[in-house]
Amino acid sequence: MLTKLKKALEVLRHGERVADPATWKNRQIAVNAITALLISVAGAANAFGLDLGVTDAQIESAVIGGAAVFGLIFNVWATLATSRKVGIGGKAE
Repeated sequence: MLTKLKKALEVLRHGERVADPATWKNRQIAVNAITALLISVAGAANAFGLDLGVTDAQIESAVIGGAAVFGLIFNVWATLATSRKVGIGGKAE
């Protein structure tokens, strides 16, 4: 587990990237699409007065939290990890 975490952080260095960036870019697109879909579904349900058994504030918090976790953390990691042109720190040797 620690080795995988170390490798996940190493690919963030400038000049490094994952071995198969196309797969990770496809996953990044899928996560972004799912996040947008969930936000849309929650918004539509609320707009049509559908009672989901939770308050508007709870729906909003869940959607914002989910978007923050997947949309920000994964999206930033995937962007850095799939490109050799951007990254954290100096150029890899």
